[in-house]
Amino acid sequence: MWLGHDDWLSESYVEKCVSALSENPDVSLVCGQAIYYRDGEEQSRGVAMHLTQERPQERVVAFYGMVADNGTFYGVMRREQLVMAKLRNVMGGDWLTIASMAFLGKVVTLPSISVNRALGGATVSYEKIASSLGLSRFQALFPHLTIAWCAFQDIAWRDPVYSLPRRKRVLLAWACQRTIRLRHDSSVVGILRRCMNLGKEYGRHLIESVRGITARERDP
Repeated sequence: MWLGHDDWLSESYVEKCVSALSENPDVSLVCGQAIYYRDGEEQSRGVAMHLTQERPQERVVAFYGMVADNGTFYGVMRREQLVMAKLRNVMGGDWLTIASMAFLGKVVTLPSISVNRALGGATVSYEKIASSLGLSRFQALFPHLTIAWCAFQDIAWRDPVYSLPRRKRVLLAWACQRTIRLRHDSSVVGILRRCMNLGKEYGRHLIESVRGITARERDP
């Protein structure tokens, strides 16, 4: 499992997760409720992920239809499955990993335990995530479009975890990328709207810069 340097677990977190895994061989991941803090005060609670569908395809689509903060990433997983679900260095790489785990088995959140996370740090914005991971400017500006494309790649052909016939892999990949794009307004219209907003932002900065240069020239 993973844990941030400024995050902490509730009492018996690992013990209860391991116990649930031992008692349920069809479960691949067990986690507690994600709780987010700022300056020691609780701010919000993450999505409690319960993916107990029998068909792995349904679990993966359901995951992409629910995931937001992805506190599920800080759960306890089976080592032999986690080795298969490798973490990619892309925007939303943690989403891709948990989607793979959901394909390999059921995902359960235990309400009696929690993973407590401090808000801030490298995950405060997509720009900071991209900077800390060494990702491109495109991934920072269009994070969910990037995640949708990476999910499509993983499921359609890249990740061997998705042991399905080619046609079923492509259909599942299409359903997942579409779910991500529709949830996060990464349609063509949404992308154009984002580009227009960026254009306005850069235009404003350009005008301010020109004004600053003009002012300095007037007052040498």
